[in-house]
Amino acid sequence: MSPRTRRELRKYLIDKLGGKCSRCPETEYLQMDCIKPVGPAHHRMFSDRRYMFYLSQLQAGNLQLLCLPCHTNKTREDVHAKRGFRVRYASECHVKQSAKNT
Repeated sequence: MSPRTRRELRKYLIDKLGGKCSRCPETEYLQMDCIKPVGPAHHRMFSDRRYMFYLSQLQAGNLQLLCLPCHTNKTREDVHAKRGFRVRYASECHVKQSAKNT
């Protein structure tokens, strides 16, 4: 898969997922996230295999877009849930919080 094809596949995935973070209105610095975690193996894949993995997750309904802060918070929630804790980080969106401060 050529870099151009990877770029086009990333754009396709972002467009299919609505082009914004699933938890807040952010449209920049978006990352792919499996709604139900499937393990870390895809993080070690080369990008062409990783995007094919994300495409299969999209087709399975298990993919969402998250901005970096929301992705970080969700990952923490997933880790704590796996350990048996109930934790919800950032009760308000980081975008809303920064708007309040201005």
